[in-house]
Amino acid sequence: MRLLFVSFMLSLFWPLGAFSRTWYVRNDGTGDAPTIQAAVDSASSGDTVLVGPGTYSSANGWPVIIENKNGLTVLSESGPGATQLINGMLLNHADSTSVIGFTLESIDCGLIIWWSHDVLAENNVIRNVSMSSGLALEVVSETVIRNNLVYNCGYFGMHIYDASGDIEVSFNTIAHCAMWGIYTDAAPMLIANNIICFNNGGISSLNPWWSIFSCNDVYGNGTNYSLWGMGDPTGMNGNISADPRFCGVDPAVSGNYFLQSISPCAPGNHPDGYSCGLIGARPVNCGTTSTEQTTWGRIKSLYR
Repeated sequence: MRLLFVSFMLSLFWPLGAFSRTWYVRNDGTGDAPTIQAAVDSASSGDTVLVGPGTYSSANGWPVIIENKNGLTVLSESGPGATQLINGMLLNHADSTSVIGFTLESIDCGLIIWWSHDVLAENNVIRNVSMSSGLALEVVSETVIRNNLVYNCGYFGMHIYDASGDIEVSFNTIAHCAMWGIYTDAAPMLIANNIICFNNGGISSLNPWWSIFSCNDVYGNGTNYSLWGMGDPTGMNGNISADPRFCGVDPAVSGNYFLQSISPCAPGNHPDGYSCGLIGARPVNCGTTSTEQTTWGRIKSLYR
């Protein structure tokens, strides 16, 4: 009886996190659950879905869906270079959820976040979303979008609608999208240390007041800024408009958005002397000599 009493008291005061579980998913289906979706469906609040390296796609073409389930961490074991989700991911009513370390690629779904708060999307690559936006956020709050590489999107790189309260978009690189790199009607937001380049438009906000724009490099877009009622912030708060000097000759093809050592986005290279540190999602790392597919026209354009 004494032992039962002690066990009962421990159950009252033991942290809920102590009972969290990690669901390991392997590409060959031999993990704790046969698919990422099955692991998500089986997981409880506080659990982690840890995804091993490989390429994952659903038989019906649907994205991984986290719906009406809170407090999950969906994490790749080996990072976005080794872990690819062909059909993307959708969060709907998924508070306190984290998505970390994936390459998300799909015709019509990169990462969609609906009706959720306290979401973290970090260290992901979102690419080749030809029929939609790379990142789509609607009715969100207290959400952090950090250190993601988004490129080759048929619409916006990122759009944020009907958001409220503490939205942070930082240390991302958004490039080569058919519309705006970032399009939002939300306020207030922190938009900091991003590279937004070579899109049809850079950053557009219908409600920019009370938002903070700092240490962004917005360059080479059809229009760099459209901030309703505000001017162009280039030259203020560390914001610049300069060629980021990626390592890749044609990064839209190779995905090589690492920075050259002379990049104005590299730490210590800010052209106006601001202490911004790194700007963008990728550090200086051109590495050793390597080959990369491109076109003759692209090579000639470098020397005009």
